Amino acid sequence: MELRVLNYFVTITQEGNISGAANVLHVSQSTLSRQIQDLEAELDTTLFTRGRRGIKLTADGQFLYSRAVEMLQLAATTTRTINTKQLVAGDLYIGAGENFTSDLIARIFYQIVTTYPTVNVNLVSTTGDVIRERLEQGTLDFGIISTDERLPEYAQLQFPQSDAWGLVMPREHELTTHAGLTPSDLVGHRILLARQADVQRTLEKWAGSYREQLTIVGSYDMYYSMHVLVRNRVGLAFSFDKPDYHLPDSSLVFRPLIGMPRVASKLIWKRERPHSRLAELFLTKLNNELNRLRH
Repeated sequence: MELRVLNYFVTITQEGNISGAANVLHVSQSTLSRQIQDLEAELDTTLFTRGRRGIKLTADGQFLYSRAVEMLQLAATTTRTINTKQLVAGDLYIGAGENFTSDLIARIFYQIVTTYPTVNVNLVSTTGDVIRERLEQGTLDFGIISTDERLPEYAQLQFPQSDAWGLVMPREHELTTHAGLTPSDLVGHRILLARQADVQRTLEKWAGSYREQLTIVGSYDMYYSMHVLVRNRVGLAFSFDKPDYHLPDSSLVFRPLIGMPRVASKLIWKRERPHSRLAELFLTKLNNELNRLRH
């Protein structure tokens, strides 16, 4: 697969028809049609279904589209990083959950963008599972995750902060009168879980003999989605603490789970993948900041 052809495929998908894509790409419709036919032949599949209202992706087409967007992003970032003649330039992508480490990362980003104006910094909010997947794909330079797993396949940098498990709830909820929650406090309340490996097992292990009485009603991917569900009383969210819940005007509050161990936060990256100058700069500044905090 050529990147040029993948760009054709992505543009057609985004435009919804070949004629619109041809105008955007400044190529003929016949050229686009032929290139897509060749791509389908190469992959031995059908990527589009064509109807009166335009084209739609098949299941294989949807899979290729998600991967093609990532591949084009990676190619563009790599090209910009190599082509620039400045000492530090290009794009830096860091995946993270929304927790207390975000302020630290933001301080490092500030130091970089105020010194190197051609740099682009990107903080991607997502789950730990997606972070690892995107590190493998090469679309993230670093990831910040909260886990006690050893993760020997990654180089790591430990943060001094650790994350506390608890329940996120509306400010007026009855459980806000508790400073901390026990397993029996959760009985009779609807609970939402992050869509991430081992989250339910973590909660059930803590709940012990009460685990059969837990009422799991749904899941969430992003914190914004979780907040919408909690504010509308769909359930209480099993989640990590974060700074926003401690603001005086927050509509949501956090209550920790008594006896639940805190979880370490760490920066991870692929060991064998060489860093850009920008990524090396980020690591240096982060190490300096962490050393300052420790002393």
